[in-house]
Amino acid sequence: MGFVWPSASLSLADSSPAKAVNLLLKASGLQQLQKSDSLETSAEEIAKQAAQLAYSLFIKEQRYCRLALEAFKNYCTIVNENIDEELEYLYSVVLNDCGLASESKKLLEKIANRPTGNYRNRAKLELAVHSIHQRQYENPAQKGKLLTELSSLITDSNDCEHTGETMQLLAKVIDEIDRLQAQIDNFPEMMQDCKKIAEFCYNCHQNQLPGLLLAEIIAEFLGSGSGRPGRL
Repeated sequence: MGFVWPSASLSLADSSPAKAVNLLLKASGLQQLQKSDSLETSAEEIAKQAAQLAYSLFIKEQRYCRLALEAFKNYCTIVNENIDEELEYLYSVVLNDCGLASESKKLLEKIANRPTGNYRNRAKLELAVHSIHQRQYENPAQKGKLLTELSSLITDSNDCEHTGETMQLLAKVIDEIDRLQAQIDNFPEMMQDCKKIAEFCYNCHQNQLPGLLLAEIIAEFLGSGSGRPGRL
């Protein structure tokens, strides 16, 4: 049988979505304690609908942060390990946007460290972006590792969302290019990663100068590997 919302929630979903979320939260709790014959679905499904509605509300108005956190926590508690992958990832977004960056990072690490999963690489990309925000790449080895991760993740995901942060990292690499060349053994490989990332950023923003400039500047440092790098 299909999912049937409690009648009060159904009537409020459009006009008063916050009230609808609260009613769904209460319904999921009651249904978990004692299944009601008047509802055609499980506590898990009701909690899922509450989290989905809360997220839709939250991305429009972040003043509903507390409600979204409550809805996702309720959903995770009820479903335990049988969590929907997309909702688990969206929970990490809510945690981060509500100022709980450390909890968001822990959840992303949990997702990223699984052997399989539809959101595994996306979680890895978010963790790499976290590293950029927190400047966890001050030494050359950290920069090289981060660039290698980004060159694979950002292009595999085909997602332009984080190109702004990525271009900031590339700009910092360009500023320190002489020092990095002297300190990193695999400098040519690192620069190939930079080129791959810059080209992706440019393809995302062909009408914007930053991507083009970064691709052009990085190309100046790439070449055959003999003496002064030449243009590709």
